Order: sequence, then C-alpha cells, then structure tokens
Amino acid sequence: MEQWLTWALAGGVLILLEMIVPGGIVVFLGCSALIVALGVKLQVLNDWSSGLLAWFIMSIVMLVSLRSLFMKYFEGDHTIHNVDEEKDIQGSLVEVREDIFPYRDGRVLFRGVHWQARSESEILTGAQAVVIRSEGNVLIVKQL
Repeated sequence: MEQWLTWALAGGVLILLEMIVPGGIVVFLGCSALIVALGVKLQVLNDWSSGLLAWFIMSIVMLVSLRSLFMKYFEGDHTIHNVDEEKDIQGSLVEVREDIFPYRDGRVLFRGVHWQARSESEILTGAQAVVIRSEGNVLIVKQL
C-alpha cells in the first residue's frame, strides 16, 4: 500500500473515531494525518520518519491552537446532577414495614431495600412516611 494512502486511511479512521470517543482531540490527529497524506502525495514528505515528525508537530499545533476555538462552538453537556445523597433522599416516601416508636427503631422499605428507621412519633406497620433526613444508615422519618 502506498504511504500517502496509509496516512489518508489513518486520518479518516481517526476522524470517524471522534464520533465514538468525543472530546475534540482525535479529530485533530485525523486532520493532521490527512495533511501528511497530502504532503506525501505531493512528494514534500519523502519517508515515514519525516511523515511521523510532521504528523506529531501538526497534531500538537492544531490541538494547542484550535481545540479551545472549536470547543466554544461544539460544547458538550455541562449538566451537573445532584450528587448529595442526603438531599436526594429527603422528601422520599417510604412504607413502614415494622412499627416505629419514639424510643425504638423500626424498619421501612425505601427503593426496594429495608432500612432501619427512627421517628419522634409512633408510626405503625403499613403506614406511609416521608424521609426527613438520614443519620448514617438510619432514616429519620415522619408520618404523612
């Protein structure tokens, strides 16, 4: 296979790979490979070592100079979801599976898992409760 064709195929594969591995980096490697393929076809670059050196230098220059410009126009998802578990469970409904008394913990069903639960008031089995907060592995609940 001719050297210029190898560079062109590598460039095309790298550009397509950007769709699978987004981040705005691999596309510049592919564009650099296409430019090297053109240089080899025009006989500006004569051997593999000069092609590799040109590809390496062009890739770095393109990454440093163009990536920040492109990222302004092709932004990714910057949504930050709630990662605080304490806030995530507050207000959730639970089903009481074992009676809860003010000075005796009971059990509740929360997201398919049985949890130890505590309350300032009596809540009987079968009742619905709402989570106020958690203290370690114990849910603090109140009756609806």
